[in-house]
Order: sequence, then C-alpha cells, then structure tokens
Amino acid sequence: MSRISSLIAQLEEIEPGDDHYDAKVTVLGENIDHHVKEEQDEMFPKAKEAKLDLAALGAQMLERKQELQASGRVSAAKKKASVA
Repeated sequence: MSRISSLIAQLEEIEPGDDHYDAKVTVLGENIDHHVKEEQDEMFPKAKEAKLDLAALGAQMLERKQELQASGRVSAAKKKASVA
C-alpha cells in the first residue's frame, strides 16, 4: 500500500478530533504535493517527449477507473471524490 493510501486509510479510521488527525492530514497534503510535483517535473515531460497520445491515454485511464468502481475495488470515498 502506498504511503498516501495508508494515510487515507488511517484517516478513515479516526475522527477529526483525534490527537493525530491534523498531523496526518498535514502529512497527507505534503505527500500529495510531492507526488504532483514529481509528475509535473518528471513524468509529464517524459510523456511529452515520447509523443504519447495523451487524450487516448486519458480515455483508457478513465475506462479502467470506471471498471474498478463498478467491481467495488474502489472505496466509496474515492467514488465521491471522482464525482466532485
């Protein structure tokens, strides 16, 4: 399980008033910021250089996400986030 997934799972198990809740949210935000920066600085330029069909790739990713949601392999919280 990735560090981000682990933190999300931990947050789902505790209440916002818990002593560690705010710290876990902060760490989660920092991990997400790092992940996004890594994608922007490393992965996206490599994808651009590879001349990938990003629209087709995005469509494939969306299709796979919908398959996972339909199979129940994606939590309800993730489904809600994808709708927003």
